[in-house]
Amino acid sequence: MFEFIAPEDHQQAHDLATQLLAENGSRGGGLYRLRHVDGSWRLFTVVITNLIGDPDVGLFLCTGRDVTDQHELEELFRSAFEGSPIGMAVLGIDGVPLQVNQALCDLLGRPREVMLRHSLLDALNDEGRAVAARELARVEQGHEPRASEVRLRHASGQELAVRVHGSRLAAPAGVDRLLIQVLDITEEQRYQELLAHQAGHDPLTGLPNRAAVLGRLQEVLDSPSRQAVLLFCDLDRFKVVNDSLGHHVGDEILVQLAGRLRSAIRPADLVGRLGGDEFVVVCADLRRRSDAHAIAQRIADLLDEPFVVDGSPFTLSTSIGIAYAEDLVRDPAGGTRDAAALLRNADSAMYRAKEHGRARWEVFDEEHHQRLIERAHTERALRRAIDHDELRLLFQPVVALHDGRVVATEALVRWAHPERGLLGPGEFVPLAEECGLIVPLGAWVLRTATRQLAAWRQEGRASTSTVMSVNLSGRQLASGEVTEVVAAALDEAGLPAHCLQLEVTESVLLEDARTATRTLADLRSLGVRLAIDDFGTGYSALTHLKRFPFTTLKIDRSFVQGIGRDRGDEAIVAAVTGMAAAFGLELVAEGIEHGAQVGWLRAHGVPYGQGFLFAQPLATAEAAAVLGRRLDT
Repeated sequence: MFEFIAPEDHQQAHDLATQLLAENGSRGGGLYRLRHVDGSWRLFTVVITNLIGDPDVGLFLCTGRDVTDQHELEELFRSAFEGSPIGMAVLGIDGVPLQVNQALCDLLGRPREVMLRHSLLDALNDEGRAVAARELARVEQGHEPRASEVRLRHASGQELAVRVHGSRLAAPAGVDRLLIQVLDITEEQRYQELLAHQAGHDPLTGLPNRAAVLGRLQEVLDSPSRQAVLLFCDLDRFKVVNDSLGHHVGDEILVQLAGRLRSAIRPADLVGRLGGDEFVVVCADLRRRSDAHAIAQRIADLLDEPFVVDGSPFTLSTSIGIAYAEDLVRDPAGGTRDAAALLRNADSAMYRAKEHGRARWEVFDEEHHQRLIERAHTERALRRAIDHDELRLLFQPVVALHDGRVVATEALVRWAHPERGLLGPGEFVPLAEECGLIVPLGAWVLRTATRQLAAWRQEGRASTSTVMSVNLSGRQLASGEVTEVVAAALDEAGLPAHCLQLEVTESVLLEDARTATRTLADLRSLGVRLAIDDFGTGYSALTHLKRFPFTTLKIDRSFVQGIGRDRGDEAIVAAVTGMAAAFGLELVAEGIEHGAQVGWLRAHGVPYGQGFLFAQPLATAEAAAVLGRRLDT
């Protein structure tokens, strides 16, 4: 037999044979490497019994089982177990580790010998122990273990959030062991909590944003009491502060105002920021209408004290609109008691406060009801306008500032109202946004604008590089169909995708960043250009440039108008120019009205611009006449 045993195992075999020869009937064995007929070495478990003294046998009885593959698997498991960067342990049903790897020891800050003496359940908090006890009981009953998220206590006392995955290990006596993997998700949870907070909160003030406010308001409306009251607060003449003193002053005032509003409400109420200088207060279960009036007056009184920014005092007032949930039954848009309807009522009341002199509060009443009826009539007329060819497009040229050549044009929608004449977008687009008509309206603009550029190209008026810009609203981005609508418009017009530029504002990106990210990526994959419009008016501009696949940046007109008279605006435009260059974006300045602005922009590297200096929005024939021409700069 020694001819088959590996030389390094000879001594072990010799010692065993010597031991067995000493006593008839004795038995022994071990692991031996035996030579296979192909010359390879295989690992066997060998058991030998001394039966030489048995007259019926007279020999050694040797049995062996090839365990090479099993041994290799065990070694592989042991290596993977110990070398895994994920904490791992083999547990008994009592939770005491039979084996732990170094990663788990490092994760909990405990040496291996300590880990093997104590149940892992001891490192869990009360809630975690309850979860673990339930899972161990399920395993004892024969169920497969489930992944759980619990908190483990580090040796330092710090609690770690971990995700535990388990699998049963079968033993001869049944399922009595578990292999668990412990993954540290502390930072992941913190990041998720941060994202969840950012998704529902305004980045400037930390208050709940529009989505969070509407969600909370709907919860209150759905509750049995339904005694919800909404206060809509809008600062008076806040734009003057922003335009004259700079956005940093305006932002600081908004932050201070948020703190004052928090102090004016009851613990059960909610204060949120919708955007700009618009704030709302959601009150639940107010017993008397006079209580809401008292809160409104308290808010107004809080603004009597000046805001102090950089040592300078600023006194502002606010107009407040109050709307009651019980009045929603009179809503002419369908009578639904939903959060958006209550917000619309409060907004309407706030505008009434502004109409009546500002620095006051007003309650939604029958007068507002009549206005809503008129709004409903306008909505029906707008639906008819889309279906009966009452919409028109005007086109505002975009010029190269170095020579005045028209390189692109922006499509702007107008409504040829049969009774009121040609209406600007401010008179119907907000309504279209509110009632959902912006989606079919936007689709019409896309189809009409792409067809018009295609026609100009066929007529030789537009070059192959001429770009048509079309604005997209938040509703369109959120509809889930805009990519298909854009692709269909391009296909129908036979227009190359690079000739179409879609423009979105920063405020749209703030409403639902997750949907916007996905939709803009889909649109960019079509080959169309993407522009961020009114740049600099939001509060996460740099994030937008990094996160979204824009090709063009349009500087808001409010900064351009300050050129030559406001060093702050000039500094902002210069900074935006540098950012655009860093991100590889084309740059367009909006709202150019004076030749001095052109000179300054040209000197500071802004290549393109549009504004009344060059041309107001033009009808189709007039726009066709200036394409490719040089306009006076």
